[in-house]
Amino acid sequence: MSDFFHGWRRKAGCFLLVMASLLVGGWIRSMYMWDIFGDDDSVMPIFLHSSDNTFFLSRHSDWEFALCFPTWSTNAFRPVSRLIETGREEWRFRVLGVGYATLPDGQFLMLPYWLIVVPIALLSAYLLLWPGKRAERQTKASVEDK
Repeated sequence: MSDFFHGWRRKAGCFLLVMASLLVGGWIRSMYMWDIFGDDDSVMPIFLHSSDNTFFLSRHSDWEFALCFPTWSTNAFRPVSRLIETGREEWRFRVLGVGYATLPDGQFLMLPYWLIVVPIALLSAYLLLWPGKRAERQTKASVEDK
C-alpha cells in the first residue's frame, strides 16, 4: 500500500478525487436547495450561488438579499432562470450553460457543475490509473531479465 502513494502523481490524484467527490455532493445538493455564500461587508458584495445544477458567482451593489445573508444561507430551490433572468441583464456570452452577463448594478458568471467536476475527475483518474515512469521501467526490466 505504501508503494501506491509513492510520488506526487498518486497524492495529487487522491486530492483531486476528493475534490471531485465534494463537488458532486454540491451538485446533488443544488438540485434541491439554493445555497448562497458571500460577504456583504464590502461596497460590492460578492456571492457564490449553487442552484439548479449550476454554480455561479455574482457581484452586485444592490440586491434584495445583500444585507440578509452575511455568510452562508440556504433557501428553497429556485430555478436559475428565476434567479438571474430578470430582463435587466445583458448577456456577453452564453454557451453550453456557461454565461457572463452584466446588470445595471453588477455582473455574474455562470458555470454548470459538470464543467467543473468532469475535468477534475478525468485528471484524477489519469493521475491514479496511468502507470508512472518508474512502473514502466520496472516492467521493462522484469521482461528483459526473463
